[in-house]
Amino acid sequence: MAPKLSKLGYIQGEGRFAIKDKQLRVKLLPMLQQGSYTPKGDVDRGLTWLDDRQIVVSRSKEQEWSTEPAQRPLPSLVKVDTAVKAPQGQITFSTPPEQWGDYQPQWVRSASRVSWIRTDRKQADVWLARPDGQGAERYIAGIGTGAGSPEPVYYEAWDWSSALAWYDPPVQRSE
Repeated sequence: MAPKLSKLGYIQGEGRFAIKDKQLRVKLLPMLQQGSYTPKGDVDRGLTWLDDRQIVVSRSKEQEWSTEPAQRPLPSLVKVDTAVKAPQGQITFSTPPEQWGDYQPQWVRSASRVSWIRTDRKQADVWLARPDGQGAERYIAGIGTGAGSPEPVYYEAWDWSSALAWYDPPVQRSE
């Protein structure tokens, strides 16, 4: 949910593979309006709301499944403006080094920072940056590879929620 408005952001798609048919959608509640913000040829994997208008999403190129992990695309973080009613080009929030990907963005309101996991599929670190993507720095080194997910190496669906959770007091919502 957006911090103060009744907007729901989610990743829609079919199938078990995280690199195919996954799109960022936003619905204005209670109405059933929705729009896709994912450009054709890309897939979205996870998102966080910065405010009632902006979202940071983990995005990579869409491709057919490969049994070779090195052939699978790794995501970077992209900022999306939901006031623009169409798929948008990439406004890069983070640029991981080659062979590294940025996953699971999370807005930490109390610190005014976006956190995310950067991994090369063998090791993972927690990173933080300001809402504009500047000042990015590694915050925690070596948290593991998100192996709590069922077969993360196979599905490319990583999950670090059992290792990392931020607490932010609740926000009062507008109706």
